[in-house]
Amino acid sequence: MFLPAIAMLIVAVVFSFLIWLVYRKFWIKIDPKIEKVSSMLSGLNCGACGFTSCQRFAEALIEGDNISCPVMGSGMGAVYKILGREGLTNNAQTAVVLCGAKREDKILYAEYKGIQTCLAGSMYSSYQACSYGCLGFGDCAAVCPVDAIDVTNGVAIVDIDKCISCGLCVKECPRNIIKLVDKTKDFLPLVACSNKDKAAVVRKACSVGCIGCGICVKIGPEGGFLIKDNLAGVDYNKVEQFQEELWKKADEKCPMKTIRIMHIEEKCKK
Repeated sequence: MFLPAIAMLIVAVVFSFLIWLVYRKFWIKIDPKIEKVSSMLSGLNCGACGFTSCQRFAEALIEGDNISCPVMGSGMGAVYKILGREGLTNNAQTAVVLCGAKREDKILYAEYKGIQTCLAGSMYSSYQACSYGCLGFGDCAAVCPVDAIDVTNGVAIVDIDKCISCGLCVKECPRNIIKLVDKTKDFLPLVACSNKDKAAVVRKACSVGCIGCGICVKIGPEGGFLIKDNLAGVDYNKVEQFQEELWKKADEKCPMKTIRIMHIEEKCKK
């Protein structure tokens, strides 16, 4: 009566012993430093650092590589302090979309019926007058690991308070209109356009496109705005040097309403 139960107990003990032997044979001791550094990282395994996982990144740090996690930003200083050495750190950053044209602002020659991705749309983009602007299919939003990008009314919008600056959206955008910029103050000026055509061409393509008039250069902070290839842009090295009011002047006087002033929550500042 008790023989089956005893037999099962013996089998269980034997298998437990075999599992223990296999564990002892193949167990790999993990450096406590790797565990400590890994716990300080984001754990997103987004690959923005060039490594396949946060643990592999931590292992490379322990091995002596002078590398930095774009998600950690200036927080890398604490990681290097744990390691007892100095290394690369970055300012807190955010992705920005250099296009602000909503569906009603764009001039469309036809309705696009193809595959609903920006990559596909960029291959057959003659339906849209502006060959630089956001296509609005959300390839960037699809790769964002923290849902910081939303496509609203035909244009991608980044929530700069949620963005972790991994840069995946920058790589994914086929039109290269997304870039990473430093967050140094509680506001962020932006010229929401990438069109390098001359003013007459821009006006026929978009109602909010930059026409390179230079008003922002004249009335904005000194050196804060630059004109290159018919297109205005912000010198982000100057943002920290001037108060928001000076940037707002350019925003208010921009005839095409292309300039934006975005605000950043205190927790997201450098």
